[in-house]
Amino acid sequence: MANQHLQKCDICGEPQDTQNYEGKNICTICYDVMEDIMADYFLKVIESGNKDRPEHLYVKYIESNIKFMSDKSRIMEKVPQHLKTTEKRLLFNLKYENLISRKRFYEYALKVLEWLKNNQWFYKYYFKNLYRCPKCGASLFDNYVKETKGEWVIISCAVCNNVVRKYYKPEIM
Repeated sequence: MANQHLQKCDICGEPQDTQNYEGKNICTICYDVMEDIMADYFLKVIESGNKDRPEHLYVKYIESNIKFMSDKSRIMEKVPQHLKTTEKRLLFNLKYENLISRKRFYEYALKVLEWLKNNQWFYKYYFKNLYRCPKCGASLFDNYVKETKGEWVIISCAVCNNVVRKYYKPEIM
């Protein structure tokens, strides 16, 4: 893979230093920002599916037993809304941010978001194995714990306590 270093990142055009996603040309900076954006989206999806509705116990029972294909649909359902609201938030933050490092984060985040708009298939690729705990197989839509430590968010399986995702979410995002 010596040729890999000659390849450019599909998102920002900078040299690709390492291959973080199999078969995808995405540099480390864009990868880090992508992880933050996708983890934020994943958390919103699992939180939106976990609203307590005691008056609909039967519906909740059915929803808690959703199969593989339905979980994939849940992931894809809010992609357009996610892209739109995240872009608005990033543009607003970029406009009013004075700290250079945060401005740079927003600039890369907007590049990643633009790439995601044109490559929505990436959501399916990214989340293909993420809706279930990799350790015990429990549905993360129904069995997750969210913990915030400073500017980090940790998503764990509520059944086996396995850490599923840890991502950086500054107050500014």
